[in-house]
Amino acid sequence: MIIKKISIENYLCYCGVKEFELTDGLNIILGENGEGKTKFFEALDWLFNGNDDDLDLLVSAKALEDAEVDSSFRVKVSIVVEQYDEKKIIGKSFVVKKKKANECSIS
Repeated sequence: MIIKKISIENYLCYCGVKEFELTDGLNIILGENGEGKTKFFEALDWLFNGNDDDLDLLVSAKALEDAEVDSSFRVKVSIVVEQYDEKKIIGKSFVVKKKKANECSIS
C-alpha cells in the first residue's frame, strides 16, 4: 500500500483544508519550529489509533474563532492510498457547531 495524499482539515493548528501530495520514494517533512510537523504526525496517529474522547481538544482554535455562531464545520483527517492500481480513501471526521465564542458542540 502506498500513501499518495494526506488531507488535514481544521485539526489543531491546521485551519482550513491542507493537502500533502506524496511522491514515489522518500518524502521528507521539513519546517521551522511551530509550523505543524508534530501535529501532522499526531493527525495521522488520531486517524489510525486515536479514540473519540475529548474531540473538542482537536478542533482548530482559529477555525472555531473564525466560524459564525450557529455555523458548523468539519474536522477531518484522510489519506488516499493505492494498491494494485486501485485507490482507496481512509478517513476520520466529526462536525463542530459553534454555540458561542470559544464554545462548541461535537457530533
